[in-house]
Amino acid sequence: MQFLRERKSIPIGWVSGTKWLILLGMGLFGSLLGSCGGGGSQGRISSGSSPLGSETRKVFEQGKQYVFEKKYPKAIEAFSQVIEKNPQFREAYVWRGIARQESGQKQKALDDFSKAIELDPTDNYALEQRAKLYREMGQMAKAQADEDLAAQLREKNREQLRRNIEEAKKRKKRS
Repeated sequence: MQFLRERKSIPIGWVSGTKWLILLGMGLFGSLLGSCGGGGSQGRISSGSSPLGSETRKVFEQGKQYVFEKKYPKAIEAFSQVIEKNPQFREAYVWRGIARQESGQKQKALDDFSKAIELDPTDNYALEQRAKLYREMGQMAKAQADEDLAAQLREKNREQLRRNIEEAKKRKKRS
């Protein structure tokens, strides 16, 4: 459970050798990332606006809490309910994949990360997690392909972030 030991957040990618993080639900870099392309939610698992109704949103948030509490069967059940109501909600597949990965269900986690990537091919986090699983399962060529794509997307995101920061600085100077 590496990501939980490190922090209660999800990596959004490597920038200058440092993992940038975003606290769940805060969307800290959302305005700066703008059109970076990093996965609809700029390469992170966000809790911002979504097509979920209020009850489904509550179930989704409860599922995330179950992950942090290491209650993976309950988390998987919660995310499955969300997916049943909204099968296009990529974030639920990623979170369910995390819960399944942590509970040792590698193939099912791989399936969830693959579905998330199908829904958004620029989702760095899902690509990185799927690559990790491919490596653990001995599928090195597939792992390398995902890692290469994730690296390309990270570079694109870094460039867009730099442009967005410069633009924000210019706007600030003008006001």
